[in-house]
Amino acid sequence: MPSSNATVTLTQGALTLTATFSANTAGSGTINVNAGFNTGDITPAISPADNATSGFTPLIYLSFDNNTTNTISFGSSTPKVVITSSGAISGANCNLDVYSSNGGMTSTWNFVGATGPVTGGNSVTIAPSPLGSGMTVDFKPGQQIVAISCK
Repeated sequence: MPSSNATVTLTQGALTLTATFSANTAGSGTINVNAGFNTGDITPAISPADNATSGFTPLIYLSFDNNTTNTISFGSSTPKVVITSSGAISGANCNLDVYSSNGGMTSTWNFVGATGPVTGGNSVTIAPSPLGSGMTVDFKPGQQIVAISCK
C-alpha cells in the first residue's frame, strides 16, 4: 500500500476538480476516474440524476471504475475536493454526494456530510469530513458514481 495520499485532477468543460484522498488503508490497484455532466459523457449514463439534497443541482459527476478484483480503501474521511471554474458556479454551497446502497439492496443518492461554500463565484472547497462510525471510503470492483451538487 502506498503511504502517500492519492490525488486526482480532472477537467471537464470550464471546471477543474482536484480530489485528495486520505492515505490508502487497504487494497491496491488502479482506479480509472472520469468526469462528466451526465450528457452522454459518462457510460453508462447516470440514472437517476443526483437528488440527494432537495433543491441542490448537480455541478459535476465523477465515475470511479475499479477494474481489480479487490476493494481499495482510503480511510474514514471523505476526500478534500477543490473545484475552480472559468465561469460562474451557481449557488452558495456545494455537497459531496455518493450513489450507493449503504449495505442495502437498492442504490440511492446519499449526502455524506461533506459540504463547502462557493467563494468568489467561481470556486468551491469541500474539506474532508469524517464518515459515521464504522464507515470507510471504499472503491469496490466495478463502477461507482460521485457527484458535486450546489444550491
